[in-house]
Amino acid sequence: MILKNIGLLNLQKQHIDYVYPFFIPMYDLFQDFVGRLLKNPKYYALPTKNDWSFRQEDRRETESSAWWNSDKNKPIPIIPDIIAYTDYSHAKIHSILDAKYVDDDGISSDILYQLAFYLRHYNRKIGYLILPYDKKHPKKDYKITSIKQQPLEIRVRHIDIEETLGWIFKKSDENTKNIHDMLVGKFSI
Repeated sequence: MILKNIGLLNLQKQHIDYVYPFFIPMYDLFQDFVGRLLKNPKYYALPTKNDWSFRQEDRRETESSAWWNSDKNKPIPIIPDIIAYTDYSHAKIHSILDAKYVDDDGISSDILYQLAFYLRHYNRKIGYLILPYDKKHPKKDYKITSIKQQPLEIRVRHIDIEETLGWIFKKSDENTKNIHDMLVGKFSI
């Protein structure tokens, strides 16, 4: 992602002596990080589909038609970040997971409505909202429940990016188990 944004993917065609400043969309990077963690069977046993990947052909695995636009005569899709399934045929959905690069104070009603719509569309009662863990303002995992549309529950889970990357880069059976145990503890199977 960094090489792509600074124009270094094809050095032979670059005709400038300087590099442009660029912005890395951390929300995409965090979503892809979580998606890759959950897609690794050593870390998480349930098969998943992800909305976003670096490879163009992997994009929009989770797309589903949810609305119909009569003016344009075509469907309008919804695209959840991550869907976990109970089987490899992707027939039965286990859970809907949405990664957001915000802190707990940044959970807006828009985010909750988005996840609630996904849950209703896929006929699920429990969804997961995944946030980065912030050591400066540590928060415990908790749940948000709907008042009038019960039972509808959004479980807010935090992932410590630094600790998880440490386990990934220091490859060992113990660290693989640490990641597995962390993910299963947060997103029960």
